[in-house]
Amino acid sequence: MAIVDFSLEGKVALVAGGSRGIGRSIALAFAEAGADVVVSARKQPDLDVVAEEIRACGRRSLGISSHIAKIEESQKLMEAIKGEFGRLDILVN
Repeated sequence: MAIVDFSLEGKVALVAGGSRGIGRSIALAFAEAGADVVVSARKQPDLDVVAEEIRACGRRSLGISSHIAKIEESQKLMEAIKGEFGRLDILVN
């Protein structure tokens, strides 16, 4: 459900743990509010499903498998986001 006058249009969000549960709900809500959304978790197949749901909302999306607690994986995640979107505006961890 959209909140009147609330927009994330033009923003890029990363939702760590975005493949299911509350993280998935947040990712979809951000997409509905106009954000492009990157979802990250450990299981790529689950991420692919959520990224497709976000794209169905008309937004750009990536699902990137990453263990956010490992610095090397976090750095690769940020490089991928920067390469695809140029920046990151919102982080939900």
